[in-house]
Amino acid sequence: MKIVTMVTVLAVLLNAMMPTLVHAATYLQGTQVNANMLIRDAYVQVKYR
Repeated sequence: MKIVTMVTVLAVLLNAMMPTLVHAATYLQGTQVNANMLIRDAYVQVKYR
């Protein structure tokens, strides 16, 4: 019975946090893309100027 209660509580908590986690993952992925673009742009500036 205790395990069922724990699983239920975990499911409810994860359900509540899921939109926040998805938003954070999307934001971090966007940040990674922006960082890669900045690095590439800096490389192009140094290489061709």
